[in-house]
Amino acid sequence: MENPDLDAPLTHSEFESLRSIARGPTLRPIPDDSVSRLKKLGYIDNKRGGLSVTDLGALRIKKGA
Repeated sequence: MENPDLDAPLTHSEFESLRSIARGPTLRPIPDDSVSRLKKLGYIDNKRGGLSVTDLGALRIKKGA
């Protein structure tokens, strides 16, 4: 994990990917680079065979882009 920080800069694509993962399974693929970065930041994790938002990720969504 890079830094469990709610102020880490995210691109528009990364933030939209985070929000998409929070909504649940999607037909739209999530870019691999977004998945990698969001995992490093601790905002998402693999759970039950798919991606899910962590508590830190949920706080980041509430904070906004």
